[in-house]
Amino acid sequence: MTIRLPRHRFAFITIGQALRSKPRCNPLIVSPGHCVTVTADSALEWTLRHLRGYRLPEPTRLADRAGLAPRRGERAGDRRSPAVMQPS
Repeated sequence: MTIRLPRHRFAFITIGQALRSKPRCNPLIVSPGHCVTVTADSALEWTLRHLRGYRLPEPTRLADRAGLAPRRGERAGDRRSPAVMQPS
């Protein structure tokens, strides 16, 4: 699915695309961002290149995981479960 906005009365510009990265998941909205020299197509290619079997691209997934680590009682980047971690 392509997301388009009217540029003129009869012309449209593509601003992003909806990507269903996995079956039965909500689609990701992929857009190049603001003030960058990336096109909507190259942003979609980058996203597809960084999918590793999860709904989100790997850099986004790892950043989300690191941000949630303190809530789970882990240190960012530590892959062990809190029950296995030794006190420091």
